[in-house]
Amino acid sequence: MFTLFAFVLKANDGVMLTLKAEPGKSLDFDVYVTNELQNISVDWGDGNKQVYENVASIQANSDLPTKISGTVSGEGTVTFYGDPLQLYSFESVAAFDGSKISVVDLSAVINLEQLTMQSHALTQIDLNKLTKLTSLTLSGNALSAIDLSQCSEIKALVVSDNKLSKIDLSNLSKLSSLTISNNTQLSEVVWPTEAASFKTIYALNLSLSGALNLTQYQALNFVNFNNNKLTSLDLSGLEMDRVFCMNNQLSELKVDNVISLLNCSGNRLTPATLPAVSPKTYTYAPQTAVLPAAQILEGESIDLSTLGGEGDELTYTWKYADGTAIDAADCVDKGNGVFSFPNVLDKAVYCEVSSKLFPKFTGSNVLKTTEVRVGFTGTILTLSAEAGKALDFDVYLVDTLQNIGVDWGDGKKVVYENVASNPDIDWPTSISGTVAGEGTVTLYGDPAQLSRFEALGALEGSKVSSIDVSKAENLTTLTVSSHALTSIDLSHNLSISSLALNNNQLAEVDLSKHTHLYSVDLSKNSLTKLDVSQSPSLWKLVVSDNQITELSLPTEAPGFTTFTALNNRFEGSLDLSVYPKLSAVNVSGSKLVSIDASGLNLATLFCQNNQLTELKVDSVKTTLNCMGNKLTPATLPQLNVKNYTYAPQAVYMLADSVVKVGDEVDLSTLVAANDEVTYVWRYDETTVADASLYTVENGVTVFNAVPLDKVYCEIVSTLFPKFTGANAFVTTAVKVEKGASSIDETSAEAPARIYAVAGRVVAENLLPDTLVSVYSLSSVKCGEKESVDGKAEFELPQGVYLVVAGKEAYKVVVP
Repeated sequence: MFTLFAFVLKANDGVMLTLKAEPGKSLDFDVYVTNELQNISVDWGDGNKQVYENVASIQANSDLPTKISGTVSGEGTVTFYGDPLQLYSFESVAAFDGSKISVVDLSAVINLEQLTMQSHALTQIDLNKLTKLTSLTLSGNALSAIDLSQCSEIKALVVSDNKLSKIDLSNLSKLSSLTISNNTQLSEVVWPTEAASFKTIYALNLSLSGALNLTQYQALNFVNFNNNKLTSLDLSGLEMDRVFCMNNQLSELKVDNVISLLNCSGNRLTPATLPAVSPKTYTYAPQTAVLPAAQILEGESIDLSTLGGEGDELTYTWKYADGTAIDAADCVDKGNGVFSFPNVLDKAVYCEVSSKLFPKFTGSNVLKTTEVRVGFTGTILTLSAEAGKALDFDVYLVDTLQNIGVDWGDGKKVVYENVASNPDIDWPTSISGTVAGEGTVTLYGDPAQLSRFEALGALEGSKVSSIDVSKAENLTTLTVSSHALTSIDLSHNLSISSLALNNNQLAEVDLSKHTHLYSVDLSKNSLTKLDVSQSPSLWKLVVSDNQITELSLPTEAPGFTTFTALNNRFEGSLDLSVYPKLSAVNVSGSKLVSIDASGLNLATLFCQNNQLTELKVDSVKTTLNCMGNKLTPATLPQLNVKNYTYAPQAVYMLADSVVKVGDEVDLSTLVAANDEVTYVWRYDETTVADASLYTVENGVTVFNAVPLDKVYCEIVSTLFPKFTGANAFVTTAVKVEKGASSIDETSAEAPARIYAVAGRVVAENLLPDTLVSVYSLSSVKCGEKESVDGKAEFELPQGVYLVVAGKEAYKVVVP
């Protein structure tokens, strides 16, 4: 007998399951197997197996499970050994200070029917092999998803207190009890296609929204959907025992029979929409305030007759927002639940409604409407625009549930309710209309509520020519772009942080006292000066396409990153080195002579077409464009930039327009010491002066003879190779004249005579042994000889030639 038992233990000594848990803490399990006389061994992480004999079994009708307890050790891996096909029920409920299971592998226990792993630290679990599960409890873990597609036998499911956002129950046709509460992000449940035994649902504290119809589950008798966002719940035709659906957004609740309890308080139900049922306990009050209208105009009416159902009698009591009874002159009862309000009221009003059929609407639980504002007591802003055309603008207010009225110029107010208030989560309230009358548009409401006003001019829309925002002192964002403003007063709007008035006709905008400016766009106006010196929070400044000569920037602006100011009239020097975060700069098209951006890590710098002779910059990552200035190879920044445009530069002005043969022309200061350059003197872009006419040493040119015409110097730089062709770096032209050391013409018997006849060039009246050289215009030497008897001749084909006789040069054309 002993021998046989030992054989059974050895044959069944396989791995049942493994799990990971916190070492050093205790862990408890309750276990059932299917057949009797089964043993389980557990390695708690130290490599030693602890044997548990005769585990409680279904076959033996064991009343109590076998309790397995131990302390997790080693690296926290716990292994169960035994026959995996025998495991029937596996349960572990973590103690408060016990070890928490984070990972479990159940792939071998394919006959498992009951699984409980409660209050552990599971973030995921694979149940695909557990096709025989009938009871599953995984509450109190950290599961964000769970796949139940292979677990069609489940009858009881508990997955509350996890991090689920969606759960698919469509395959659970045998489901009887469901608990999914306290998954606060759970917004989507795919309900069973059919579940004839589905009786109980606990689904409180989720994020379920919209309409929910459960009428197909005929066995259903208990639901708890407290604290969701449901707008409609349909339980019609079901025999319900208890229904909890408080604190939702229900405006519709369909239920025909509730025996014990119905709690639907904290919704948007009214005496007309509350179920007419008689459970032992019926809690329906209070309800969230019902919504008649948030804003009406003086003289308009409100109809509350729909709040009562058939056979009910409602009593209406109107009050001001402070709870005092309304004056009869301010509210006229027109009968049948209809009330008119003839006057503009300083205070909001609301109505308390009591019901004969639902008498619990009383005291602090009375049914109330939301507050209603009658008329507008203040003016937010006015503007003038072209009549007969459309105008659009976007608005944000400071507080929620605020309303504004707009008169488009015809004397009639159009009401806009519940204007957007949170730019982080809400789209703005868009207001559109056609300007009428004389073009004066007025916004009514509390001017202190306006936080953002944005009007972008449409191509064929109405153009705003003036705007008065003086009363909107809490305005933080103002955009009036692509309109026709010629002036604007912002002296009362010192809280503005974002200002966009680009593409108007503004000659002046006074921002000298604004201390909160963050983003400013005043491009495409007619400004001549701008002062933003009091705005240390400045992040972005765009003032392109103006006529600005005077710009006052903040002394310190640690967050200043973008400065766009092309096509202005800046002069003198611009120091940007004090703005450490500056990244994108565009000041092209002005008259600046110096820019200091030293110490900055710029991404882009555009400063082309100024009059720069100095550009201090240490780092530009992407693009540097400084062409069209007065920079030289010596003063250009030597940077490794992805896109570097520096050519052409303005022609360099030589100090003298006339030099003598033998005089020095010093161009050495135009190149850097580490540059390798070539100096080429030219007549024009295609004609190079003969090198024998001059010598160059260390950037200093000395002319040996008089060139044929005026010449200029092209400096070819190794460091800046883009100075070439039409973009070459060149000087102004000079005229070279004879100096004191030139040939003394009076000593010659007659002036030299150089001329061309058919096929020949002739040089006459030369001094004895004068060297005569003939060059093509491309500087190719075509002939050379000394004069004999004061004369030299060359046979040449047709063309234009340069003849150098001694220190004189002549241009001739051979016919």
